[in-house]
Amino acid sequence: MSDILDRQYQLKKFFKLLYQDREEEEYIRIFQNNNKDFQKISYFNDIDDLVKYATSKYVKYNNTYFTLATTNGKGGTKKDLLNRYFLAFDFDKKDYQQGFNHIDILNKFRDAKIHYHALVDSGNGYHVYVCINKTDDIDKVKEVQEALCNKLKADKNAIKTTQILRVPYTYNIKN
Repeated sequence: MSDILDRQYQLKKFFKLLYQDREEEEYIRIFQNNNKDFQKISYFNDIDDLVKYATSKYVKYNNTYFTLATTNGKGGTKKDLLNRYFLAFDFDKKDYQQGFNHIDILNKFRDAKIHYHALVDSGNGYHVYVCINKTDDIDKVKEVQEALCNKLKADKNAIKTTQILRVPYTYNIKN
């Protein structure tokens, strides 16, 4: 399988896992920037279209992020959020001792007795995803995620209700 087809296959599996019961009127918001003068927001209600876009030339020179909550397709503020299907935790390497890696993350989750569903290298750290039952109670998700974030010692800045995280297989051009 070619690299691009393999990435598309893996991304499709990833997004289908995270948004298992998503309704057609729910959108996944994509935010892009190049840390200079470019910003773009796109909305996808079809995972195949999202995957094609996320593996296209349009993402090559931009940071590409997705919202953790589905949206109404009109914005990314709290009033635009519809449902959550998973929790996400960010572990930046800069916040831990030298040599910090995915094994340390696995141990954190094992010790806390929390089952995770996906672990992704974000370029400067790791993102871990925990699937939950679909809910529109965004405040309850934030409350649970805060408690688990404290227990896991994850990045507290990455648990906002409007949080975005890097799309796997896209470039990290922060530096």
